[in-house]
Amino acid sequence: MLRLRIILLLLILLVLPVFLPDLHGQDGIISVLGSPEEGVAASDEQVPDSMSFSARGERESSADAQVTDTLSVSPHGERTSSFTPGADLVSSYIWRGSRQGSGPHIQPYIEYSFGIFTAGAWGTIDMNGYEEADLWFSFELLGGFAVGMQDYYLPDLPYFDYSAADGSHALELNLDWASDFVWLSANCIINEAGGVGSYGRDLYFEAGFSFEFFSLFMGSGTGWHTEENNFNVCNLGLEVCREIVVTDTFTLPLTARMVFNPDREQLFVTAGISLAFSSGE
Repeated sequence: MLRLRIILLLLILLVLPVFLPDLHGQDGIISVLGSPEEGVAASDEQVPDSMSFSARGERESSADAQVTDTLSVSPHGERTSSFTPGADLVSSYIWRGSRQGSGPHIQPYIEYSFGIFTAGAWGTIDMNGYEEADLWFSFELLGGFAVGMQDYYLPDLPYFDYSAADGSHALELNLDWASDFVWLSANCIINEAGGVGSYGRDLYFEAGFSFEFFSLFMGSGTGWHTEENNFNVCNLGLEVCREIVVTDTFTLPLTARMVFNPDREQLFVTAGISLAFSSGE
């Protein structure tokens, strides 16, 4: 009964902004909580999940950049490409409501973008031996949509083992949609891989609302997302982001997140900082 009340409360919080449009400013952002000049950054999870297209660390849970309807172009009208290396340091790695590994994680990544195409490699490692290395790509479409694929891999397993019994890769199809302050994500694992624990046809759906100072999100899934492979809510959360001003030209994004998993009856509170450097051509 308590679980049902919590789920209903989060559903009300997620749906409420749709029926209260006067709370939002001209850009679809709440304006009654303060001004951007106070050093508060908007959430970087406006879709991706990811890892959804972030990698598994959900730099996603939800995407790191808003999807646009136009290509990136240079002043001469040519498409531009860029590499973006970076790293996150998180107090605990919570992916879609479930904890992976233990203790703090270092999560390096590198992304390449050209026009509507983006691809990347993302990894995570803790101090107790858990390690993950994922590859992904995505295409931005018109209307705020994006499609892509994710490859989840654990380096402790043989890389070229794609068998159902002991396979080391779980391959996931991703479909995302994002507006200024709402994101939706649908994901499906297409193969069974016993080594990494996927059942095949594992589903995950997520919806979220991003405001000026915080984001709310809710995710449900089957397969490796839930305790008994049944469809259930597994990822309810609140995220708050701030930018720590180090110098006049350097800021350090800080993200804090509270996540509740009704399926496993677990509550997590995590924090993380990010470093990213972009180079274009």
